[in-house]
Amino acid sequence: MLQKYYSGQTSPGALNQSYPYTYARVSVMKSALLKKSDYTKLVKMSLNEVTGFLESTEYKKEIDEVALIHKGMQLAEIAINKNLSNTHKKLRRITPMKLRQFLDIYLMRHDLYNVKTSLRAKYTGETEIEHLMEPYALPIQFLKDLMKKATMEEMLAEVLDRPTLKKIRDKSQNLVEIENMLDKEYYSKVIEITGKSLFRQFLENEIEIRNIINIFRFKREGMDRGEIQKYLISSPSKTVKRLAGASLEDLPGIIENSKYGKHAKHGLDEYKKKGTLIYLETSLFKHLLESGLKMLHQRPLKADAIFGYLFAKEIEARNLKMLIKSKQLGLQQEFVEGQIVA
Repeated sequence: MLQKYYSGQTSPGALNQSYPYTYARVSVMKSALLKKSDYTKLVKMSLNEVTGFLESTEYKKEIDEVALIHKGMQLAEIAINKNLSNTHKKLRRITPMKLRQFLDIYLMRHDLYNVKTSLRAKYTGETEIEHLMEPYALPIQFLKDLMKKATMEEMLAEVLDRPTLKKIRDKSQNLVEIENMLDKEYYSKVIEITGKSLFRQFLENEIEIRNIINIFRFKREGMDRGEIQKYLISSPSKTVKRLAGASLEDLPGIIENSKYGKHAKHGLDEYKKKGTLIYLETSLFKHLLESGLKMLHQRPLKADAIFGYLFAKEIEARNLKMLIKSKQLGLQQEFVEGQIVA
């Protein structure tokens, strides 16, 4: 995939070694994460008040930089993305090389997101996408130059290795298929290198949740089991296989009787009443965040704790961008509160 932009070989054993210096630094960084009480305040604020609040936090440096060029929603979004990018770079600086390689491969998801965003923009003719980008190894200027390529195939040829590019040329028919293939390749690569670790368990849960939400969407669109199977990420779990073969009406019952039952209750209730998947998705990702934060405590000093913090930081960025977008759209406070993963 994008390996040529990242560091070299990995050894799964590195995930089970101790990293006291990095862990100590990450513990300090964790203390700066926004608390649930902060979100309670933020949902009641205007967009300008939200930006002002963030200036009193670790986002101040990025907001001051971006304010020279941008304002309003774009100012806040770009500052949040820059802060996330700076966090990734800081983690990379304080992480030993043997663990840094895992960090690079995990964070490839952000560059992959940027590539997919560029492809969508090319497809739709959009040009202003800087505020959507979450750069890591691929700089903003590189992504801007990528948009100047004549076709999507030329864009992909610029970033993908030959085996991945060949798969897309041989099998993909549309943008959705291309994005799905990129996701499959990414998760396959990450799972391959993680060995037996809490981090691997966390990733498998993330994949399962993404598959669950996608199956609900596919079933609503009338896809049959065979078509759905093509889009599932990684080796489907038993729960995912049951969902893929069930009717749309039976999906909530399968989730209720799975390990996600108690975590998904509110989301399933809202789905049954309103037909919306937003609350179910939020409920499941809240559960995933909780499991990620547990990694900070279950194996102190190990790599799992570092990745647990990283996921929590990424969720924080997602919460803030969602909250800012909701201010622009004038969404009701109750709805916004229900979408915050904290």
